[in-house]
Amino acid sequence: MHSASACYFKFPKEQKGGGSIWDYAATRLFFEELGLIVADSFGKQLHLNNPESTFMNKTGVLYATDGSLFDFILRLGYQLDEI
Repeated sequence: MHSASACYFKFPKEQKGGGSIWDYAATRLFFEELGLIVADSFGKQLHLNNPESTFMNKTGVLYATDGSLFDFILRLGYQLDEI
């Protein structure tokens, strides 16, 4: 059985917002338990314990069901950052 690829992402932004750490805690756990990809929008581990802010606007989030989709979204983010 082939399952469809899916992703969810929010790129970083200057203004506060983009969800808070508690908005992503459960979904991070689900994705990790299923062996799926969860990271910040730079491809690094998604940290949910920032002492400076509960908002995720500085790092963004990226969830993906497969590696090729994850890589595509990372490249897209870098390209948009260059514009």
